[in-house]
Amino acid sequence: MTNVLKNGGASEAIAGMYLNEELADVHFIFNYDDDVQKVPANKGILAALSPVFYAMFFGALKEKGDVEIVDADAESFKEFLQFFYRSEVTLTMENMENVVRLADIYDILEHVNASAVLLKSQPTLENLCWEYQLALCLKNEELIESCANKINRVPEIMFESDLFQRCDKNTLKRILDLDLHCKETDVFNACLSWARYACKENDLDETQMKNLKAQLGDCLQLIRFGAMTIEEFSTFAMSNDGFFTPDEYNDIMSILTVEGYEPKIFNQNRQRFTWNENAFLRCQRPHTYSSTIRDWQRFIKEDFVRELT
Repeated sequence: MTNVLKNGGASEAIAGMYLNEELADVHFIFNYDDDVQKVPANKGILAALSPVFYAMFFGALKEKGDVEIVDADAESFKEFLQFFYRSEVTLTMENMENVVRLADIYDILEHVNASAVLLKSQPTLENLCWEYQLALCLKNEELIESCANKINRVPEIMFESDLFQRCDKNTLKRILDLDLHCKETDVFNACLSWARYACKENDLDETQMKNLKAQLGDCLQLIRFGAMTIEEFSTFAMSNDGFFTPDEYNDIMSILTVEGYEPKIFNQNRQRFTWNENAFLRCQRPHTYSSTIRDWQRFIKEDFVRELT
């Protein structure tokens, strides 16, 4: 009779070899203009998971020395190597697409996909944008739909997260195509926050309207200005003089005032959800609790997301 014992030591030992210079038997070389970076690794561990690395290190035409990488940066490659060593992997939004591309090149994409699928059973409101971008990078339709359904119902919480500001432009476009359950002014303000962060990342003056528009690019055309009131749009246009060109301004005003007008610039596909503040019930009774309305909104939405999952 035999007994099976759980052994955490093996995984701990392998995790301890991650980026460990002393235990490495190969280095990946990254050449920059005035700098060379070396990333340590272990041939056997990489080859055990990746058939590409197996051929590279133990095949007929095996590499005899260190390996130069020309199609990825060192930081992305370090994050990619986590899948060989760690049971819990940390990815940044900035490197996510490169990590997924490397996983595809070295034929371990199924392992990345398997890890991503676990997100469906571990939902977090603040990480929704991160999860959505990962699903899009992986082209995992089941995960994309799951994340989109959650984002549709709690967009304000996603907009408040730092991860939303750091998402890439493709993810922002996909978010703007969703049927978000919020006011379009909230969507517009969130896009401006995203553009300001992008300006900072690119060393641009975020107070210049032309810089904000340049960062948004064609994402601006996806905002449904027709869902705003004339007062909401006019207030923004007047307080941000120069943001819209005359043609853009006229197109939006025609959408808002001319029945049956066909937009020439902006997307006006109506969302299935329509925000109507007059439909909300407001309690007039005095209360003794100190929580803010925002606290209660968050509580209700978190409870709703738990029902979704």
